[in-house]
Amino acid sequence: MIAALWTGLLLLTAAALPAGSELQYSGKVTRLSDTGERAEEAFRLFITVAGAEDIWYLVEERGGASFPWPSRYGQLTGTPTPGSDIRVLQRHESQDYPLPVRHPVFEFADRLTPEAEWTEGSTRYVCLRHRLVQDRECAIVEVSLDRGRRQTLVVERGTGLILSLEERLFLGRGDAYQLTMQLDHTVPLAPDVLAQEAQVARTLLGLQAQWKKTHPELAEMLSAEQLAETQTALASLGSVGEGTWGRFVTTIQRDLSVQLRRLDGVAGLQKKYLNQPAVPLPNLIRIDGQKLAAAELAGKTTVLHFWNYGGEILEEPYGQVGYLDFLSQRRHKLGAQIIGVAVDPRFADPSTQAAGRRDARKFQEFMNVSFPIVADAGPLLDSFGNPQTLGSPLPLWVVIGHDGVITHYQVGYYDLNPDEGLRELDAAVVAALKREKAAGAK
Repeated sequence: MIAALWTGLLLLTAAALPAGSELQYSGKVTRLSDTGERAEEAFRLFITVAGAEDIWYLVEERGGASFPWPSRYGQLTGTPTPGSDIRVLQRHESQDYPLPVRHPVFEFADRLTPEAEWTEGSTRYVCLRHRLVQDRECAIVEVSLDRGRRQTLVVERGTGLILSLEERLFLGRGDAYQLTMQLDHTVPLAPDVLAQEAQVARTLLGLQAQWKKTHPELAEMLSAEQLAETQTALASLGSVGEGTWGRFVTTIQRDLSVQLRRLDGVAGLQKKYLNQPAVPLPNLIRIDGQKLAAAELAGKTTVLHFWNYGGEILEEPYGQVGYLDFLSQRRHKLGAQIIGVAVDPRFADPSTQAAGRRDARKFQEFMNVSFPIVADAGPLLDSFGNPQTLGSPLPLWVVIGHDGVITHYQVGYYDLNPDEGLRELDAAVVAALKREKAAGAK
């Protein structure tokens, strides 16, 4: 029974997505308001079909937020499912929301009889009627999902290919949006073009799979190792042609140039500050309003973690604060002082200081942070080199030895194994503590 169902699904997918073709969809995400509709973001979705199990997608986003290039492509299984890995990014009230996009083949094409109704899990399906669309026999299907999401699909009968969809969804505190998408073209690919596209897709999928082992959510700013691996992968491709995936390589190359310049700038910061005396720390003000006197940190191994510590956008990886708190609890017993520095320009204005502290406290309570967090409007960060001026976002990690010399300087997130935590930072802290102990024994 299961084998027969699997065979049927493969035949269905093969009929809807013939090998050697590319499906091109266009779509947009629109905010629905009392004052009328306002387009927020447009996107294009490309489905490249090399074979029944070699189906790749690529998303182009225009306007508003967009995923970094390592998160804009992937492989689809031959089995249609109500969900897939395809996503577009929508920014709403300063927060980014990933919006799922359906598999291009409807998962229940064999049930599309007029007025059919059925439920799978928490999802309800209703086949409203049959209709001729673009000279194709189609079914109009209404799908009710979780959290008030509702979809209307135009599905080609027989193949199950989705020709268009409209989805109503809600973001933030219940603000309504509509995601629409329609199939524009099905383009046959010549064998030589398909071979070029397949080479690019498989190479990039290999990179993506390798990185996801340590980065489940791929970051916009790649590490030096990832940039080097990207350069090697692109160099191995040779001619990539002018197809969809070839154009994507050009996009990656432009991003690579920008990120390499950023990396050079970060390397310059590390060269400037590492193994140099740190500026003397001033008296600091904690986000609870209490003073953290500079005398309390003098002569001690100190870790400064510069980050925004915001309270509204609580997203993974949370500045890796959870791992830092674990390190603090282990090494504080040995004398290490871990200080979180909440960088927020609102701290410079007496009228907005309270709001900044409130947001930071909200994050502190959410993460149950045990180490002190101090407020910085920017001057303290500037005294240690602000990587944001180079296009590199926070966090910034600085280890200052007992003698006031900077012994470790890291911009951005650490590559980590969840079982090992911030191993590189911990090693730097332990080494600084050993030097402090040795100096005290003399």
